[in-house]
Order: sequence, then structure tokens, then C-alpha cells
Amino acid sequence: MKAISIPETDLSFYQMSNNHQITSDTAFLSETIIKNYAEQNALKVLDIGTGMGIIAYMLKLNFPDWQIDGIDIQESLITLAKQNLQEFCLAYQSKGLRFLQKDLRKYERFDYDLIVSNPPYYKEGQARLPEDYGKAIARHEITLKMDDILQFFAQQEKQTARLLILYPAFRDKELQNGARQYNLAILNQMTVPDSKANNQTFLYEIEKC
Repeated sequence: MKAISIPETDLSFYQMSNNHQITSDTAFLSETIIKNYAEQNALKVLDIGTGMGIIAYMLKLNFPDWQIDGIDIQESLITLAKQNLQEFCLAYQSKGLRFLQKDLRKYERFDYDLIVSNPPYYKEGQARLPEDYGKAIARHEITLKMDDILQFFAQQEKQTARLLILYPAFRDKELQNGARQYNLAILNQMTVPDSKANNQTFLYEIEKC
């Protein structure tokens, strides 16, 4: 277990030291939403693969009227997110933030305005698989694939819904093809500032056609 400080607060939350860590990718995703969606009121938001919930917490701090759900397939991470939620609610008396242990492939709620995700970057067999199972499914598409996310977003009822998702440059062509397959359009493709030239990561903003 590892304690981390939450920016702009006096809070310290816990995350699994052997699991997917908070990165500059995560920070850039949160900062972009905070900057670009400042005028959006009372949105329903889903954080796919929420982990210990850092993206959900950062959004809730800046948008207290938003309804935010964080889902993750790993029970241990959702348990940790809920423990952190207790500390968060004591400090901010916040409502409209919840964490659920869910498999996206079996999740049937289609009324979200905004879906965000920092998903597994590697396909199975694309890179060395960590021995730790939790870390493996956070980094590799064992339980959650790109196609699962795109298909789920395409099923959202609201035509104005948006998807913000992170992927490395080597998955770009695959994402472009997947978007076309599900009748989606890429509005913006932003380079994560701290990503290296030979290992770039992009933040994609996607809409329904």
C-alpha cells in the first residue's frame, strides 16, 4: 500500500503499490476535462477502470454537481476506492460519487454524458506479462479490450455523449479503424506532454457520428 497526496487538497489516499500507478497520462486526462468541460453542468460521468479512483476524485473536486461512477473489475481496487471515499466525504461532504465492481462487458447503463478511461495499453502477447495478476490486467487487455470500450460508448443513448480515452501511439491506427467501425468520430487527438517521442501517448476525444 502506498499513500499519495491529492492535488489542491490536504487529503492523502492509498493505492496498491503493486498495481497500475498514477502517471502523467492520468493527470493530463483529468486536467484536460477540468479545462475543457468547465461550463458543463450536472453531467453523468463514467470512469472505466477507475482503480483507486483518482480520476473520479479529481473530477468531483472540480465539478461537485456531476454524478460520477467509477467501475473496475478488481474487487480489491473498488474496496480501496470506497475506503478512500469515506475520507473524501468527511472532508467535502460530497454526494453523487460511487464506485462499483463491474465488468464493462456486462455493464448495462447507457445514459452517460461523458465516459473517461485510462485503459490497458497492451494487447495480449504484445509485451511481457507481469507476474502479478492485478498489474497484468491493468496493463494488458485480458479483461478489457479497446473494442469493448468503443462498443460500450457507441451504445450510449445520448447523441451528445463524449469519450475521452488514453492510448499509446502504436495503437493509433487500430483506434482509428475501431472508431469508424462503430460510427464514431475523433474530435481531438492530444499528445500527453510528458510522453517520450519514441513512446508517445495520446488523449483522444471521441463523439458519435
